[in-house]
Amino acid sequence: RPRRLLSSSECATAVAKAGGGAHPPTPKVWSPAGGWYVNPPNWKRNTGIAFLFMFSTMAYVFCKSAELERRPMAPKHPIPSSRWSKVLPVKGPYED
Repeated sequence: RPRRLLSSSECATAVAKAGGGAHPPTPKVWSPAGGWYVNPPNWKRNTGIAFLFMFSTMAYVFCKSAELERRPMAPKHPIPSSRWSKVLPVKGPYED
């Protein structure tokens, strides 16, 4: 048998019964993350600051790693870090 479409009031009632209304009551709980249904006011700014800090830390580690990299022997195959390394790799006996 074909299903009939619900009217707007019947649809609103069905959504409310299915849990689409307000948040259910929760106990008063403190947590360092903010508790139930948290929405801090400056979350976008705080997320941006966190990503900026992570990016700058990773950039510093990358640059320091490239600066300290040394190759006592030439690699047998091309490696990506030889593109940005300031120290030229030692040429092997079969390379011109």
